[in-house]
Amino acid sequence: MNKFENKLILVIDDDPMHVLFIVKTLEKFGFRTSTARSGKLGIKCLENEIPALILLDIVMHEMDGYETCRRIKKVERWKNIPIIFLSVSVHTEHLLEGFAAGGTDYITKPFKGEELNVRIRNHIELAESQRQLKMYADHLQYVREEERLLLAREIHDELGQMLIALKIDMGMLKQYVLKRINEKYSDEVSGKFEGLSGLVDNTIHTVRKIMTELRSDVLDMLGFTDAVKQHLKGFQDRYKIQCEFENSGNDIQIDSQQSVALFRIIQEALNNVIKHANATEVKITVKQKEGTLLLEIKDNGIGFNEHDKKAPDSYGLIGMKERVSLLDGEFAIVSGKDIGTTIRITMPMRA
Repeated sequence: MNKFENKLILVIDDDPMHVLFIVKTLEKFGFRTSTARSGKLGIKCLENEIPALILLDIVMHEMDGYETCRRIKKVERWKNIPIIFLSVSVHTEHLLEGFAAGGTDYITKPFKGEELNVRIRNHIELAESQRQLKMYADHLQYVREEERLLLAREIHDELGQMLIALKIDMGMLKQYVLKRINEKYSDEVSGKFEGLSGLVDNTIHTVRKIMTELRSDVLDMLGFTDAVKQHLKGFQDRYKIQCEFENSGNDIQIDSQQSVALFRIIQEALNNVIKHANATEVKITVKQKEGTLLLEIKDNGIGFNEHDKKAPDSYGLIGMKERVSLLDGEFAIVSGKDIGTTIRITMPMRA
């Protein structure tokens, strides 16, 4: 069976003769078609069924193709539909405006049916490949987080318990030894035990820190908001950087995948503050509005040129962008010398 057979193509064009030619051509190659004679009607068609691709005429009455494309791309469930513009113009400025509006390709009238078929097939295949890559990357991220969780539990159950048992045994051994040695050595021996006990305490603290970095227990038990507050408190105490947390009033109700991703982004952003920013203040804002989640991380540090690929920890920023992209969100960063750095993330709520 032809893998493109019965794929739906939406044709938005106000020229009836041109629409008829396109429909006959597409049906000859096995596609299903849906048509609309205006941008508004085309958008209404999308509410009934999402097509594999849209053919969109640029010059139309009421609403031109550019504006139609912009409105389509603003809707979350439609933004990944490939859109090929149809036009008699080949001017560079028109091409650029179409791509800026969110168009995928451009085909000039008049065109041959074979050319239209090949372009449509290529873009449908490309969109499908991108969808699969995103799905695989999403699964890989999920597997990584599950491995982190498993490792954190192993550390807690094995290493953590062993350290606590060691501390208890050392306390008992200290009492046993002090009762049986000459008093003139008791202060020295006691001091040695105190030093060893302090070393075990530091090791326990380090293990807990590693566990928190791998997966915060509070994130699983109490939710995203409390986990962020606890992390910020620890960050402030450890590095003496003033931290402020602002949210929309209640605990943000988001699914586990988003919760983990946003928590990781906050961890990475705070690590960058420590390494590069020389900041004295950090503010994190989390808000939800009309089905959209907003996360903003702002510091008052020295900033950097965000367009510089050699900027400090650019790989960390790439990792943040990938996490946001997997959740259909948008990532923006504003930074500059002496103005600090602000990271803004928006994504649809997935409660």
